[in-house]
Amino acid sequence: MEFEMGQIVFLAAMFALSIFDIRFRRVPDVIIFIWLVAGVLHSWRVGGIGLVGSLAGVSAGMLHLLFYCALARCFFGVREYIGGADIKILMAIGAWFGWQSVLLSMAVATLLAWVWSIAVDERRGVPFVPFLFIGTLAGTAIMAKFA
Repeated sequence: MEFEMGQIVFLAAMFALSIFDIRFRRVPDVIIFIWLVAGVLHSWRVGGIGLVGSLAGVSAGMLHLLFYCALARCFFGVREYIGGADIKILMAIGAWFGWQSVLLSMAVATLLAWVWSIAVDERRGVPFVPFLFIGTLAGTAIMAKFA
């Protein structure tokens, strides 16, 4: 698995934001916006996922979580299924790594968060950014193995 320098910086910043989310249970939107714009701009360079791949990743991140939020609201009556920052972070992941990574990252993150919330009996929810970080690492590793 080979990461580019921009992706490494993104992952390091995501790790730091994971700690911030655990501690304060909130994520500054301005940081996520900068990540999102930087990911789309980074995609233009030669050999990257390309602008179309980056925008497809942004769209996949947004639509994927909005779909889950709609399901949670319709079927379970849950209003706060996932925070708005989590949707934006998944969009930034899509901007940096593409739509396939969004799907894998979300699958791994959801599974880990579900297991964690059951294991620690967390009824008020869990900070989701750390699970997105782990999911992104796992998703990109899976993509690299089967690419």
